[in-house]
Amino acid sequence: MLTQKVIAFINSNNLISPNDHIIVALSGGRDSVALLHMLNSLKSELQISLSAVHINHGLRGVESDNEEAFVKSLCTKMGINCPVYHLTGFNKDAGENALRKARYEKFEQEAVKFENCKIATAHHLDDQLETYLMRLFKGSGPKGLLAIPAKRLKYIRPFLCCTRREINDYCDDKNIQFIDDPSNFVADKLRNKIRKNLTPALEGVFGKSYLEEFSKSHERYKAYYQEYRQYNFTEFEKYYIKGKHQLRIEKHDYRAFSQNRKLHFLEYCFSCIYGLPFTVQSSQINDFETFVNSAKTGAFFHFSESCKVLTDRTELFFFSDAETDEKFWELNAGQNVKVGNYLVSLGRAESLRDSDRENQWVEYIDGANLTLPLKIRYWQDGDAFIPLGSRGSVKLSDFFINQKLNLLDKHKVPLILSGEKIVWLAGLRLSELFKIKKQSEIIYKIEIKLL
Repeated sequence: MLTQKVIAFINSNNLISPNDHIIVALSGGRDSVALLHMLNSLKSELQISLSAVHINHGLRGVESDNEEAFVKSLCTKMGINCPVYHLTGFNKDAGENALRKARYEKFEQEAVKFENCKIATAHHLDDQLETYLMRLFKGSGPKGLLAIPAKRLKYIRPFLCCTRREINDYCDDKNIQFIDDPSNFVADKLRNKIRKNLTPALEGVFGKSYLEEFSKSHERYKAYYQEYRQYNFTEFEKYYIKGKHQLRIEKHDYRAFSQNRKLHFLEYCFSCIYGLPFTVQSSQINDFETFVNSAKTGAFFHFSESCKVLTDRTELFFFSDAETDEKFWELNAGQNVKVGNYLVSLGRAESLRDSDRENQWVEYIDGANLTLPLKIRYWQDGDAFIPLGSRGSVKLSDFFINQKLNLLDKHKVPLILSGEKIVWLAGLRLSELFKIKKQSEIIYKIEIKLL
């Protein structure tokens, strides 16, 4: 029975825990509707709460609207909450990756509404084989051949053990109504070409059990890959700078790696720092080799918009730069502001607490000449301030050298400013202009916490 097979898969892969809230990504098609029905029937057994979310891409006019109407009606009948999000700015020529990114952004927007939330998508074993074949014949590396994971962060795929035929039979048996997406039958899409031409041929050669046999082989491959990956990751841990969201490696150590280990090291770096599984594109490997061997000190290599590498004379610094496009942040009294990996707060204080004196991430400042809101940004060329205890102005570039900060660290120090005057180099030094005096009547406390 398909339901018991799915329960066993959920348990063996730790996809769902008691008290989880599961959001089903509901398109209105056969697979996602079947998943919604099955999880709804298992709510008591799995001890979960359930909702759905529908994304209207708006690319097929009336058909898109009909799908939305169907999903709303279905969820109303089932007593399941299902908000609908509409994508804008796309046309029929929009790439699959762009649409997928936009779709997952909406999933994330919905997920933050719930505690212990997981998002269930209806990928199944046929999807797994199609993804594997696409990557295999496009020259994917070992990690890419893992294809679709059963679990990635908050995303789960409870149907990944099921074939499309099994889901069809489940819908027929339960008399489940759904809407077919016509795009599934468009012949010029690579996945649909595989679905129409290649997989039927595989069934003709290997028989109806070809998907189950593929699944067994794929599971063995995943086990071997994970064992090799874990060995490498244990070796790579010595390069991780804990608490700083960065890794550092000597260039000669990196050059000594084999090509395979270089690839695993790059994936390890951004999987650790970026917080997501990260796949390095094969086209980037040669470009990065050139960068390692010839880039000047201070140059950056971009693996993606936020995954970057900074080169020093002898070292490479890997880090995540997931900042917004803002050049600065504003901070008012009584407010908390997230700045990169920091949470910065400002508040009025009656006096200085002794327990804060040794805390480099807490500073008290004289508020008499303070201009609110304060401004927070990172170092810019030409910045200068008067360090506490000094009478003259010092360039920040020189101050950072004296503090023995490396190239990457000096780009990561939040600067707190009042107007255009630097108040505090967070965690390093207060400005002489804003120190507390005996006659200070207004005192503010700035505190920074590392996220």
